[in-house]
Amino acid sequence: GCATPLSYREKGVLTGAAIGAGAGALIGSKFRLPATGAGIGAGIGALTGALVGSALDGVSRAVAPGPSAPPAPPASSPGPAAVPPVPVSAAGPALQVPGVYAADPTAGTFVNGTPWRVRASVDAAPAQLGGVAFTLGPGQAQPAHLDVGPHRITAEAWVDTQLGPRLVGRFDRTFEVDVRGSGWSVRFEAGEFR
Repeated sequence: GCATPLSYREKGVLTGAAIGAGAGALIGSKFRLPATGAGIGAGIGALTGALVGSALDGVSRAVAPGPSAPPAPPASSPGPAAVPPVPVSAAGPALQVPGVYAADPTAGTFVNGTPWRVRASVDAAPAQLGGVAFTLGPGQAQPAHLDVGPHRITAEAWVDTQLGPRLVGRFDRTFEVDVRGSGWSVRFEAGEFR
């Protein structure tokens, strides 16, 4: 029995019985019955240890690694045709399913290509509430998701002067998010502000 390693259940029985006997002897000595207390404590400890050990054995079997993969055949041996690797991104493997687009057509980016601060709004004028409003510094980009269909983008470009911020011009354009597309991009350029 000593040659083979003990299971969690066997370890639990032994440990529980030892701890239970000690605790039972201490409690039994208060009533001048240490042997009886040790016997009762050992029994309860062994039973508890067996239950806990059985549960641990079940967990260890559930998380035990499966059989290892067979070794790869040598490069010189003929085998099945090579399957090209599937590209893996941070989100997992890229799957190409017929009828499903590889990229989310609702995902896109607003880009400020001007030297000014741009305050933009989607589907509402910049001064109105209810639209998605954001501010971009020169050269900044803002990722966003817009539903499929037409969207009105309005924006104002501002420059900071010695006398405070001053309006450079306004931008107003409608564009459409196409479900067949692979995403969208709206770039604010200096020449588009009037």
